[in-house]
Amino acid sequence: MAKANGAKSASKSLTKSQFFTEIAERTGLKKADVAKVFDAIADIMKKQLRVSKNDSVKSLTLPGLLKVRAKYVPAQKGGKEMINRFTGEKMITKDKPASVRVTARALKALKEKLM
Repeated sequence: MAKANGAKSASKSLTKSQFFTEIAERTGLKKADVAKVFDAIADIMKKQLRVSKNDSVKSLTLPGLLKVRAKYVPAQKGGKEMINRFTGEKMITKDKPASVRVTARALKALKEKLM
C-alpha cells in the first residue's frame, strides 16, 4: 500500500544524511549549509535548555514544530527496603544520580499537518 503523495513507507526513519539532502532539495540550499543551520539550532538549544539545581525547568519553542522542556531531577538516596511490585520480593533500592529530563511536545501547527 503506497502513500497517495508518493512518499515511502514510514517503517524506517531517514538517516541524518538523507534528512539533510531532503531539506537541501526543498530549500535550494547546499547540504553543507543545511548542516550548519542544524548545528546552530543545536547550539541554541544547548544554551537555552541548560539547567542546574537553581533552575528547575527551562523551555524552548521551535516555532510551528515543538516545545522542548528540560527539568533538573535531583539525586535520590537508595538503601530503602521495598517490595518489588512485579515479583513481590523484598529488595534494596539503589542510589540514582542527578539528571536532566528532556521532553518534547508537538505544537498545534505540527499536529494539524500530520492529520
